Amino acid sequence: MLSEQDRQDLVLWVEEKQTNFTTSCPVCKGTGKVTGEMDSHPLYNLHCNACDQRSKLFRVGELYRLNVPAEYRFATLRTLEPSLKSSLSLERQRKVIDRIKADPVSGYAFFGAPGIGKTVWTTALYGRALWKQDTFEDVPNYRHYPVWRISTKRMLDEHTVYATANFENELDRKLNQPSVTAQKIAYIRTHQGQIPRLFLEEIDKVKETDSRRSNLFEILDALQAHGGQLVINSNLHTEEFAERFGADLWWRIQKMAAVIDLF
Repeated sequence: MLSEQDRQDLVLWVEEKQTNFTTSCPVCKGTGKVTGEMDSHPLYNLHCNACDQRSKLFRVGELYRLNVPAEYRFATLRTLEPSLKSSLSLERQRKVIDRIKADPVSGYAFFGAPGIGKTVWTTALYGRALWKQDTFEDVPNYRHYPVWRISTKRMLDEHTVYATANFENELDRKLNQPSVTAQKIAYIRTHQGQIPRLFLEEIDKVKETDSRRSNLFEILDALQAHGGQLVINSNLHTEEFAERFGADLWWRIQKMAAVIDLF
């Protein structure tokens, strides 16, 4: 849940962004309201549906604040620049930043030492995906949200709990589904007509079992089959990653994402 301060900040952010939509609205002429025949009656002084994006903006802002720690919220794709705080050279940072700015919708697998900026870049890509998806694509009612940012451990833990839980009824089972599933990915693509986007954090910090590995493969298979976007980062060398996770998973990562090796 959001803290009270985060919620207050979110309300202010939504109203600030809404002002931008209202100002350029050709329907309400910048007033944010439309009137009926009884325009003198307050009940007929309504929000302009043509420019009112508050519900979408609130959803974007809430997801962003829930999934991005405060120390990374400065990272937006539009303003991203090389930083002296990174241990990576400014030149190499510039190459990465230019690449993801030019193509923010492709998959990426960032490999490099801690402190070079991997989380900053994935955060910037995630923020762009949220904003693009919900503000500018006109899909007002969809069953599953098409953008996730989640740690690999949490994602697989949810599947373990779901598989071993005793649910009271089918409704209880549906309400407690894991955040990311192959079925949701397929539904997003085939029924909602959207691209599923998975920002998978800390993939190298998960302890594998046969069932967890199977769940991970099922999700990545579905994401690949339905043309989804995968973004991951790892502190491991690519050789270490391939050895730990196996050639089959490493092959799949290479198929779905551009490997950015920064060692």
